[in-house]
Order: sequence, then structure tokens, then C-alpha cells
Amino acid sequence: MKNKKIYLDMFLNIFAAGVPIVVLQLIIYPMVSRRLEPETYGMMISIYAFIILVQDSFGKSINNIRLINSDEKENRKGDYNIVLTVFLILSIIITVIGLLYYNSQAEIDSASSALIIITSIFFMIDSYLIVYFRIRLNYTAILVNAVIMSAGFLVGYAIYLKTGKWIYIFFIGHLVCFVYLMKSTGLYKEPFKKTSRYKSILRDTTLLMFSMFLSQGMTQADKLLLYPLLGGATLSIYYTASLAGKVLSLATGPVNSVILTYIAGRDHLSRNLFKKYMLLSFGSCSLISIVILVLSRPVLGFLFPRYVDDAMVIIPYTTANIFFFVLAGMLTPIVMKYCDIYWQIIINGIGFILYVSLSIAFLKLFGIVGFCLGIGISHFTRLIIMIVVYLRKTRDLISV
Repeated sequence: MKNKKIYLDMFLNIFAAGVPIVVLQLIIYPMVSRRLEPETYGMMISIYAFIILVQDSFGKSINNIRLINSDEKENRKGDYNIVLTVFLILSIIITVIGLLYYNSQAEIDSASSALIIITSIFFMIDSYLIVYFRIRLNYTAILVNAVIMSAGFLVGYAIYLKTGKWIYIFFIGHLVCFVYLMKSTGLYKEPFKKTSRYKSILRDTTLLMFSMFLSQGMTQADKLLLYPLLGGATLSIYYTASLAGKVLSLATGPVNSVILTYIAGRDHLSRNLFKKYMLLSFGSCSLISIVILVLSRPVLGFLFPRYVDDAMVIIPYTTANIFFFVLAGMLTPIVMKYCDIYWQIIINGIGFILYVSLSIAFLKLFGIVGFCLGIGISHFTRLIIMIVVYLRKTRDLISV
């Protein structure tokens, strides 16, 4: 019965993650790509990737630390809203700095800049408040939140058609999500006071934030690097080539969320269970890769006819990258739970350094194909390091 509940929660969480992804990336993005010039479209993709990188890293780090400590009653008395406020201020500063850079590349009017900052604030708070449902294993509410966000994206697209400002797509989506979570959760009502655990919570949350920033960096860095290096048009082609893999790979996020929720109270995993999990992960990644290779041309040809021919040249490379990245991602919640938190920073730090250095070096040697090769090598190396670290750190805990 418990296994059925886990599988049901995984399905609900995958569906919850999939609804806004499908609406945004498979419905709205293709329509926007037909209206915007490649340079502007590429800039839009890059800016939203930047927002995801910053706000997800800050918000989900608090989310995950609260979830891991959810069995301790003391964590309900305070601390987290203080950490949220500190992180929110830092994220706003980083967002403003990022906007100054993008404004130096292409002028962004003051109204759009303000909406980008407000969208970022909503995004981060949403990323934290959703933990209220995770602690209670209420994945139906998480699905409702995703549907509301998706509806907001569609309303935002309608406003974009009237105003010509693409930021309304994201602003309305995260606004309605924010309103729903504020009404449905009571976390924001908790007192702004420190408990005896404040220092340890702040330390763990900060360490995890750096780790998630590095991990998210490997998800979003391609869009952040290609825009300044090769421009929005090339980024548009690369994004099209990697879209199918990115969409399918994002299912691992909700799966990881459910896994972390259910292993939060376990002292260790049996060796047999770990092997089964890795075999299941390998099989899932293989299936994802096959689906991408078979369906890429017809799907991308329908959605992005302007970019599909150029994109198909690099589809095999982006698919291999997704394979290694998703496999490492499915191992992440286990490493997060059973290895010291600083290992997250070390592993993701090595991966991020390899990602940036190899992708740029190979880009100069072999163009966009080399960029993809550099990413693939970094993802593969990170996967091997994760497996080795987990096995070495838990060899005394793992039972048969």
C-alpha cells in the first residue's frame, strides 16, 4: 500500500511539473518564437533562465532544509522566515545586477525591468511556500498550484499579445501562483524570531543554496553562456535542439522531490534497494533518450519550423548530455540525504567548473558541436564522482 502511495505521489508530482512546462515551452514559446526576432527571443529565454537560476536556488534551498528537518517540532517556531527575508534581499540584488548586464546588451524599458524584479520575488517565495504541501504529502495541492500557474502563463500570453511585453507571460504566471500559496499555506504567518537552531539552519541552507546554485547553473548555463558568446539567434537554435531533452528531463525534479520526502526518516538504504534504484534510473534515462531521438524532428518541425534544420545537427549530442544529466539528477536526493552537505558543494562545484571551462574551450575549437561535447564530458564526470562519493561515504551504513 505504501509503495502505491509513493508511485501515486510521483505521478502527481511529475504531472504537476509537466503542466506548466508543456504550457510554457510547447505552447507559448513556439507562438512567441514566430512573433519575436531570433535575437529578442533568445534574450527572453536567457533572462528567464537567469531568473530560474537565482530564485530556484534561494527558494528551494530553504524548502529542502525545512523538509529534511520536518520531523523536528522546533523548526515551526521561527527561523525560516528570517532566512527567507535575508535570501530574498540577496536575490533582488543579484537580479538587479543581472538586469544591468542585459540592459547593456539590448535596452529594456523601466516598466519591463520592474516587472522582471517583481516576478523574481514571486518566484522565490513560491519556491519556498510549496514545502507546506510537501511536508504534508499533499501532492494534489501541488498539482492544483501547477494548473493555476499554467493558466496564469496563458493569461500573461494574452496580455503580451496586447502590449508586446513578453515579461507579462512570466509575471502573471508567478503572480497567481503566489496568491494561491499565500492563501493556502500559513508559513508566512510564522513569527520572525530565532530559535536555538537558527545558526545551524542558516548554515545548512546557505551551503545547500550554493550547491543548488551550482547544480542549477549546469541546467541554465548553456542559455546564459551562449547569449553573450554567440548571440540570441544561435541560442534560439541551441534551445530548440535541447528542448525535448530538457522537457522530459524535468520530470526528474518532482521524482527527486518525492524520493527525498520519503527517505527523510530513513537512516540508510539497503545495498539491494540502491542497486534497484540505479537500474531503474538507467532504464528511465535510456527510454527518455530513445523517445527524444525518434520524435525530435517531427515535434520540433511542427513547433519551431524556423530553427529545426539547424537544430537537428546537434540533437544527438544534446540527447547524450541529457542522459548523463538526468541520471546524475536521480542520484542527487540520495547523496543529499546520506552524505555531508559540503559534498553537494564539492560535487556540483567540480561539475560547474568543468561545464563552463570545457564548453567554452570546445566551443572555440569545434563550434556549437564542441560546446555540446564539453557539456557532455562535464555531466559524465559529475555522475561518476557522485557514485564514488556515495558508495565511499555510506559503506559502513549500507546493509544488504
